[in-house]
Amino acid sequence: MKAFEKTAVVALSALALAAPVMADALMAIQPSEPATVAAVEAQPYEVVPGTHIPLVLIHAAPALVIAQVSTDVFDFHRNVAIPKGSRLIGKELRKVNERREVVWIGLQIPAASGTLRLDPPLQATMRDGSAGVVDLTPGALLGAMTSEPFIVPH
Repeated sequence: MKAFEKTAVVALSALALAAPVMADALMAIQPSEPATVAAVEAQPYEVVPGTHIPLVLIHAAPALVIAQVSTDVFDFHRNVAIPKGSRLIGKELRKVNERREVVWIGLQIPAASGTLRLDPPLQATMRDGSAGVVDLTPGALLGAMTSEPFIVPH
């Protein structure tokens, strides 16, 4: 038997031994049942992930940061989920270089009494959506970015 033929026999033998293992691995990747995707319809007054909320800063102290919503925020059904004039209540967590990390933990809506607790908190952003806040003086233009959906009671 030539060297080439011996190599081919060894390679084929190794492939034959590995075939059951490879088949099991393939079945793990390709399940026998087809994959299904469930589409979830947005609820009325639901603020979906990725929504940017435009804000104007009213008060800034390390323990308490307050900003007012500058334009209406709409839900998927074109309802006003967060009306203009609502307030976000937050706090400063830390300062990294020139940026401050601020989180919004409460939402006050003018027509409703009380404060809606935001869990998880919303991240404060600059108006362009970049993370962190550079300017914490009253009148500064800020934003908030949602990472999880939440429904605003009306």
